[in-house]
Amino acid sequence: MKKRFARITALICLVLALVFATACQEESATLPGKEELKSNEELYSLSPEEAMAALGLSESDLVETEERPEAWLPQIDNFPPEAQAEALPLKIISLDPTRELLAGYSFNEALVFEPPASGDGWMFGGIEYSLQEDDPEQLAALAEALLEEAKLAYGGMMTSHGFPRLSEEGIFDKIKNGTSGIWKEDWDIAKKTILTLTVSYSEDGGFISMFYHVLGSGIYSS
Repeated sequence: MKKRFARITALICLVLALVFATACQEESATLPGKEELKSNEELYSLSPEEAMAALGLSESDLVETEERPEAWLPQIDNFPPEAQAEALPLKIISLDPTRELLAGYSFNEALVFEPPASGDGWMFGGIEYSLQEDDPEQLAALAEALLEEAKLAYGGMMTSHGFPRLSEEGIFDKIKNGTSGIWKEDWDIAKKTILTLTVSYSEDGGFISMFYHVLGSGIYSS
């Protein structure tokens, strides 16, 4: 009887732990949640005009439109050559609205388009939230806070490829000390969506990107 009671108690504790963990993954009030991600997935493969119409955006919501050639990738010490070789040209439409992914910090929002598998034009590949921060200590603090927020919202990370992982021991100290490099983490967060958190620092300054993108999209495909 005592053994059976112990087993039941252990099972109850396990269930409560799972419930608590699930609740924790829904606590982020700033990062995109399930409904928003599901809605965004309906935009994948749409043209810029179609995606903007679906989002209710007009020309007045745009800051700038930029087409990045393959060569735009940063030239820093630990950038994998294979990532450079696989890079796609991108079309970036920066929006006027900003989003507060962390309390007190507004990130620039942009729609990202890439070439279709065949034919001309552009198709919607994801949404990027980015922030430039040139102070290495502040950059490290922001990167660590975003990493924890993403883990809270989406759980464990995928195995990264090519790039050093942001979660590796000692990385934040390297960033604080102004070490040049690029680090990233990926999450498989929805039916068709991967989140890539990228942090980079060089003599030109620091940059953080939260890129919510279709599986296999662009330079951050996994």
